[in-house]
Amino acid sequence: MQSGWDRADIAMKPNSYSVDLYYKEDAAIDDARAERDAKYVVHEVLQELIADGRDPYAESTTIHVSPTLPVTGATGKTMYVLFGEAYYDYGTDSVKYTPCTGSMWSC
Repeated sequence: MQSGWDRADIAMKPNSYSVDLYYKEDAAIDDARAERDAKYVVHEVLQELIADGRDPYAESTTIHVSPTLPVTGATGKTMYVLFGEAYYDYGTDSVKYTPCTGSMWSC
């Protein structure tokens, strides 16, 4: 795991992968770092699929990675800052990133 990462929750279905990437609460994460990390994870999943003889483009595979930072709210409850989402776009065979806009608590 990379520095600052706490855990990754992974959900898999046929041709569909979703990763919630959680940072440590005290990690110094900015938008640029979150984007780099999320794209890195998408690329790693793609490389694993290709190494297994899969063709993500031909199989219309979806891969989504959401970098998230837990923060303690005013009441002591854990809240989550979602930075955006990196994803594999099989239509263009490329990795893209969409930052969250608006509220820091959701996209």
